[in-house]
Amino acid sequence: MVCTRRTGDTLLRGTDIRILHKEHINAHSFRHTHATMLIENGATSKDVAYRLGHANAIITQNLYTHNTEKLQEDTAAIFNKNL
Repeated sequence: MVCTRRTGDTLLRGTDIRILHKEHINAHSFRHTHATMLIENGATSKDVAYRLGHANAIITQNLYTHNTEKLQEDTAAIFNKNL
């Protein structure tokens, strides 16, 4: 992975990690974001679990995906559609 500054200059190794830590983000956070975005866009928990290398979808559902405003709105829309 190559990270660059807004100017296009390459970041030195470790600089990106220090920047992320200042924002209370670590590289592992991207796995959670990736899983949540896939679920938000219709991927199944089983498929996301496979993609992340989890033994089963329960780990993915309980630890990696997060309840977002979009997921709440989608759930409400499903309910309203079926009234």
